[in-house]
Amino acid sequence: MTLVAELIDRDGVIRERIEALLDAKGAEPGPAADWTITSVRRLAREADAILACEGMACDRGLARYWRRPQARRQGG
Repeated sequence: MTLVAELIDRDGVIRERIEALLDAKGAEPGPAADWTITSVRRLAREADAILACEGMACDRGLARYWRRPQARRQGG
């Protein structure tokens, strides 16, 4: 969820799409998007805090995709 919240913050197109979806559902797009985005951020923070209290890494599932540092070559 934290990644989704960060993606929304970085990409204005996603906000536009959220607004379009909410508009199509009959909501006022601007305020409804603000509420939705704020809720996603709050849920992400709460989920991170709960998992941290339980001693769990929030991004454990993504760990297999993290880039590993490459060993530097000596000499040339």
